[in-house]
Amino acid sequence: MSEVNWAELAPTKLDTVIDGSVRLLEVLGNGSYGCLFLGQTINPQASSHPDEYVAVKALSKRDLDERALTLQRQELSIHASLTHPNVVALHRIVEDADTIYMVMELCEGDLFEAIMRDQQQQATGAAPDDEFIRTAFTQVLEAVEYMHRCGIYHRDIKPENVLVRYPDSVEGHGLTFKLADFGLATRDAQSSEFGCGSTSYLAPEHFADDTYVGSAPLYSSAASDVWSLGILLLALVFGRNPWQEASIADPVFAQYRRNPNVLRQLLPLSDDCLAFLRLALVVDPACRPSVRDLHRAFDRIRTFVATPVAEVNAIPVDIPAAPTTPVPQPTLTTGAYARKQNRNSCDSGVFVSASSWSDLDDDDFFEGDPFSDQNTIMPAPCVGKSVEETGGGIQNGEEDEAIFVHAEERDSWWM
Repeated sequence: MSEVNWAELAPTKLDTVIDGSVRLLEVLGNGSYGCLFLGQTINPQASSHPDEYVAVKALSKRDLDERALTLQRQELSIHASLTHPNVVALHRIVEDADTIYMVMELCEGDLFEAIMRDQQQQATGAAPDDEFIRTAFTQVLEAVEYMHRCGIYHRDIKPENVLVRYPDSVEGHGLTFKLADFGLATRDAQSSEFGCGSTSYLAPEHFADDTYVGSAPLYSSAASDVWSLGILLLALVFGRNPWQEASIADPVFAQYRRNPNVLRQLLPLSDDCLAFLRLALVVDPACRPSVRDLHRAFDRIRTFVATPVAEVNAIPVDIPAAPTTPVPQPTLTTGAYARKQNRNSCDSGVFVSASSWSDLDDDDFFEGDPFSDQNTIMPAPCVGKSVEETGGGIQNGEEDEAIFVHAEERDSWWM
């Protein structure tokens, strides 16, 4: 399957009018499998939505094999079937001979950026913004709960895939958070596509060393989403992930598996927040709650942090020292972090050409040995990111303060 050079093709499509109602104004970003444009509604009478400006995701149909076309159609079908205030609205789908255009609501940013801003404020001594955390996570829960009621499972829940709309005026009702990117979503309650998602948000059953799934050929898509929600809350509250991935090859996760209360040593969790995470991050997927029950548990959290977040980096964690030799780094087919090799694998970045229409670039695994200290292990290390991506585009600039261990595999929601 040959790839379309969107860097060359996208500028030639500017000023194109889609379906007589939307003009493509600006290229917001492009990748191997598609491009995102800023569009303007030029014929409101012919439009099914009130937005003057929209995001237009263009996907190439050229030279796709049958499997790729099936995956592409699946994303369109799933997204088109969803209507919820906390799901990015797909206004219409327009096709020509070579391209599919997805006309969607335009969002001003994503949750990743919102978290970074909150963390920067905390670095100056500000307390965590409980209202921001509660609002964002509640809205994501409502989106995922709605999807599960519809028999649809996202499988790639992370801050980059939660977009943010700001109020239209000062009198607006605050931020609205919207789940996006349905390139890995499925209607299969039980899936054989292990490794489907972003590494640090994957549940333990996606990794070859998991003992609860063992040789079972399938995993629960709903339970996998619940695990990702638990990791998402930690990212929201503390601006970091607790471990690189939920594999016993990861020393921090291995200790968590032995004693979940180790989270209290890693991060200054309140009692309520720890109780919630122990529900969401149950290693055995059969014991995880439904999203509906998880939502009820979240509503019981009174406060998220027990001590100032700034103190966490000064607290050594009583976790066995890393091995003398570096932790083996993953490859596509081997290594201590390898997915279940005898099954279909569907990582949103690594296997983008075979399985996802959501990611721009090949996945870059975490590099280097983050566990080189032979005495103590500090809370999960942070890795910088080189570009800042939003629902409205990509702005190249100085690197923001590093936050997430999965930042090396950061990708765009719209590809």
